Formats: sequence, C-alpha cells, structure tokens
Amino acid sequence: MEDIQVETVYGQGGHSVLLYAICRGQRVGYAWLVIDGCHARLIDVNVYQRKGRWSWWPPFYYRRVDYRGRGIGTRLLETIIEVCEVRGMSSLLGEMHGDIARLTHWYQRHGFQVGPGGVAIQLDVRQ
Repeated sequence: MEDIQVETVYGQGGHSVLLYAICRGQRVGYAWLVIDGCHARLIDVNVYQRKGRWSWWPPFYYRRVDYRGRGIGTRLLETIIEVCEVRGMSSLLGEMHGDIARLTHWYQRHGFQVGPGGVAIQLDVRQ
C-alpha cells in the first residue's frame, strides 16, 4: 500500500497503547496493546472493511472500501513489536479470532508461535 503512517497513543499510566494506521488522512485500521509488567497482551489488530455506498454520479455503482490485504495490518504488527522492544517487554501474547488458518500463517510469518489449542499466539520479544 502507498504511504501508511502509524499514530501511537499511550493510555493513562502507559499501560495501554493504541496504534492507528492512517492512509491519505483517513484512519484505515488500529491495533490495541495492553502492558502488564514485562509482558504485553495484543488485544486487537483490525484493518477496516467499510460497507459501500452508491455513487450519485455516473457511473452509478456500489463502492465498497476494503483496506485488507494491502500491508496495513503488517505495518501495525511491526510497530507493535517495535513498541514492545523499546519498552523492554519479554513477550507478546494474544489470541486469534476469525479466519484462524490465514491468521496462523500471518502471525508465524512475523515470528509468533501458535499454542497447542491453535488459538493462542506468543512472540519472544527478547530473542
């Protein structure tokens, strides 16, 4: 995808981090991270898929906007890992929901290990 900026917002006390992916001035996704001591928990990574709308100008068409599959989630995940490294986290934990087969491949590509249940993920940040 073209130019993607990531805006990082730290919660009160620094125990949570919200990252917004911004493309062409619009928020196109987010990631949420909660920090607990030397461990971080990945709560959510979401790249927007917006419902379409009818164009009122010719050609009249139904336009659906889907930002998935354009590298936005990867950019968010890479930034999350950087935040964990900078803050000295030892591990990044989370759970997968949705298309588990696709997500398993995606997380493993970024160094995560998938737990025995096939849902839990973990990344050793200090490798």
